[in-house]
Amino acid sequence: MLWRVGSTGFGTGLTASRTFNTPGSYTISVQATDDAPAPHTLSGTDTRTLTVVNCTNNPPTASITNPPSDLDVDFNGTDENGWYYQLTLQASASDPDGNPLTLQWFTNRGDVQPGPPASGD
Repeated sequence: MLWRVGSTGFGTGLTASRTFNTPGSYTISVQATDDAPAPHTLSGTDTRTLTVVNCTNNPPTASITNPPSDLDVDFNGTDENGWYYQLTLQASASDPDGNPLTLQWFTNRGDVQPGPPASGD
């Protein structure tokens, strides 16, 4: 058995796999050929049209739920590094395609957290 997209072969056997990265219409065919010696070799073909409508990976959404926007704080603790304000960071995130997400926090201020890095899980 020979599998084709248009005139390009992409697999042999009872099953085959192919990835389509671009939306559009594709003609998929499979051809089965028997083992009879020439000139008695025979084959049969079946064809389907496949329409790919969406090959995009949509961006996830992320939202900080705590602290509230434009939060003004005063210190609430001290240690060997000096005064600090400790708070709990919370966020929500989702991916419209259902892909797994990796969440990471960043700040533009290295002095917010004593020592590197200024980001973290």
